[in-house]
Amino acid sequence: MTFRPPKSLKNLLFLHEIAILFLVAVTGLLGGLSAYFWQHNSAESVRINSMFYITEQIRGELYAQIQEMIRARVLEDTRALETYPEYSRSISELFNQLRQRSRSREVDIAIQALNLSYREIQRDMNNIFNNPYIADRLARIQILNPTFAQQMVGNFENRNAAFKQVLSKQHQKLDETLAMWTKFAPFIIPIPLIIAFIIVLYTRHVMRTGFVKPIANVMRGAGEISQGKLENHIEEEGVEEVSDLANAINKMAKEL
Repeated sequence: MTFRPPKSLKNLLFLHEIAILFLVAVTGLLGGLSAYFWQHNSAESVRINSMFYITEQIRGELYAQIQEMIRARVLEDTRALETYPEYSRSISELFNQLRQRSRSREVDIAIQALNLSYREIQRDMNNIFNNPYIADRLARIQILNPTFAQQMVGNFENRNAAFKQVLSKQHQKLDETLAMWTKFAPFIIPIPLIIAFIIVLYTRHVMRTGFVKPIANVMRGAGEISQGKLENHIEEEGVEEVSDLANAINKMAKEL
């Protein structure tokens, strides 16, 4: 298949501009996709890590609330009586933050299960906290037992471990995606450079075949005709403007 240059210089320049715009578009698209991927991956990693951190905050607040409940009812600490309700509000806010960061149904279910286990503990704590007769000897012995808090939060700890496992799976998928992208990035990144090289070669060939070479032949032929070689014939090739110029010079030489 022979190469056919554009019919006019205007079309040739338009083709050149289209090639450059295509190169810019491809490069920008690839760069934009890369930036989006890294930004999205980083944001997801931060989101999941923040959920891990919030979960640990909830756990710490829960144990602190249990200690305040013990101090309030066993030791009758007035400060603990005032502080205890603050933990319930704080933990509720932390659960709201977890829900806001959730992006999947599986995580929503795990958060709900964790919240329900906390509500069960909270109900038991409120029963103890609101009972003014809890300070009898047997109750004191039970509450002051070092394993009391651990027994109370046993179900919570199990659901907390299940919730963290869900988050770990999501983080693992994120790491796998990052590893795959890192693996194929060396093959994807050079694509714009290869396309740029091909476009430069193509547009250079088009310009040379359609304009540079034909106009050089016209100038050389016109120079020979001006020296008296009227029989010289200039090849009528290239874009229309150059071809028409060659044709006009040939007619002039023939008439002379």
